[in-house]
Amino acid sequence: MILRRDDPLVGALEALGEPVYRLDSNPTAERIARLIFDAAHELGLPVVRVTTWETPLASATFSAS
Repeated sequence: MILRRDDPLVGALEALGEPVYRLDSNPTAERIARLIFDAAHELGLPVVRVTTWETPLASATFSAS
């Protein structure tokens, strides 16, 4: 589960043993695309762009250029 750090569900989910990834800002598709891009880049992968899909017709893309 990806949640904003101050989301009231964080504590309850962690108490249940659920994995929670906390962000300082809202976990939008744009933010998630950037996080994936940055993580791949840090691993040395030849990432050019990352697209995350919210629905079959709505997506967000992050690229270095």
